[in-house]
Amino acid sequence: MTKYIVLVISALAFMGCEDIDGRLQVFEKFNVNTKNGVRVTEIGSFATSLDMKRDRIVALVKTESGKIKVTFLVPGNLRLPANGEFEISAADSGQPFAMSGVNKTVELKSKMKSEYQDCMYDGYDVICSPQGCTQVPVHRWGRQYTEYYVRTIKQDLIINALSATAESVAATFTGAASNSQKVIVQQDRCF
Repeated sequence: MTKYIVLVISALAFMGCEDIDGRLQVFEKFNVNTKNGVRVTEIGSFATSLDMKRDRIVALVKTESGKIKVTFLVPGNLRLPANGEFEISAADSGQPFAMSGVNKTVELKSKMKSEYQDCMYDGYDVICSPQGCTQVPVHRWGRQYTEYYVRTIKQDLIINALSATAESVAATFTGAASNSQKVIVQQDRCF
C-alpha cells in the first residue's frame, strides 16, 4: 500500500477540479457512509459523476430511489497517478471498503492552424463642438492573424470498490473526462 502513497504525478492536479462522468456498476450490496448516515447500496448500473478535489473525491450516484452523495477522503500524502494504478485503504478513504483503480491520461495536440479572428483594440475619436475638439478613448473591433493548435487532455478512470473481505469487487466505476484548450503560438497586432 505504501508504494502507491508516494506517487509523484497527481491526476487531481493535472485535471484540476474536473468532473468525471461515468457509470457505477454495483455487483453486490455494501455499506457507504453519507452525511445522513450509513446507507446500503443498490445492485445495478447507475449514472455517476465524480468531483475530483485535492483532498477528497465526491461521488454523486443517481439511483432509482434518488441521488446519493458519497465522499471519499484523499490523504495529503496520496497522489493519484496521471497514468498508473492506485489503492486507497478503507482507513484512508473514510469508507468501510478499500478502493483500487487505474487512471490513464493522454495529451493530444492538433495540427497547427491559422486564421484571422475578431479582436478589440483601443483608439481615439475626435469629437468637435462649438467649444473645440477633444479626443475621446473608444473600443474598436478589429481583426488579427493568429496561429494556434488545440491541446486536448483525455482522462479515463476505473475505480473498484472492494468487498469487505477484499476478495471480490463489489462495484466498479468507469468514467472519462476531456478538456480542450486553444494554445496560441503567434498573434499579430489587432487592427
